[in-house]
Amino acid sequence: MKLFKRIKDNFYGYLYNSSITIKDRTFVLFTICELTALMVSLIAGVVIGDDPINILIGLAVVILGGILLYICVKKDKLNIARIIVALTLVLVLRPVAFFLVGGVVYGGIVMFLLGGYYLVIILDGKFRIVMVLIDTAIYITSIVLTYYYPEYVPESAKSDNLYYSVVQYVIGLAVLTILITFWTRILKKETDSAEEKTKELEELNR
Repeated sequence: MKLFKRIKDNFYGYLYNSSITIKDRTFVLFTICELTALMVSLIAGVVIGDDPINILIGLAVVILGGILLYICVKKDKLNIARIIVALTLVLVLRPVAFFLVGGVVYGGIVMFLLGGYYLVIILDGKFRIVMVLIDTAIYITSIVLTYYYPEYVPESAKSDNLYYSVVQYVIGLAVLTILITFWTRILKKETDSAEEKTKELEELNR
């Protein structure tokens, strides 16, 4: 219990540390949410009876992603982490996952929308524009391929898609709720801090 409490305190301390940029804190929170969402999806896959290979791939992504995030936070290399995550997500994970979860017809649309939103949030400048355009192009190409060549979608991905759709909807809703709640609290803290500074200045000027 003490270890859990210490982890929780450190986590909240990081999220609400005003010396760290909101973008960095959002990246850490969003990445943890995404990894947790993937873990929940894997558990659902085990219950439903998903292909063991899919489960192992997802588990490897969770473990490696968690290790990468931890190292980059410790060494203050979040910019590098963002680039690595974006390239891996767009060029490898999302295209592979598109077919493994059954394409656009058999579920997964909520998670892919959430992944696109993730890219927009964590990246900056021209790199964000380039990565979002590449991601969109790959996604549209994947949709066209599965439309004209449905045999590219594994049969295992077509089963139990209703359950996956429900799980993915709940996960997507939970992640967005957490992010919006976090941003709302940050905005309130910033507003309260600005009001306090204004009051202090007004008292000094009297």
